Amino acid sequence: MAISGKNAQYRIHDIQRRHWSEQAARIGLGALAGEEIVAEVLQQAPAVVESVYGQLPADFPMDLADSILKGILWQSERLAHMPAA
Repeated sequence: MAISGKNAQYRIHDIQRRHWSEQAARIGLGALAGEEIVAEVLQQAPAVVESVYGQLPADFPMDLADSILKGILWQSERLAHMPAA
């Protein structure tokens, strides 16, 4: 799966905040709506991750959960420090 911009971005570390706005514009939502969605997702990410941790079954592999959920937080922080489109 790729995020479309001027060029398709396949690697998560190459995806920048502006790519989401470009994708939103490309599918008819508009760049402003795309940025609003990104801002909302970034604002809610920490609470969502905390909620997911609280809902995991006791026998769920914590190393797997940490890898995924900490990755979400890392990506959120990374995108939050990029300029809004």
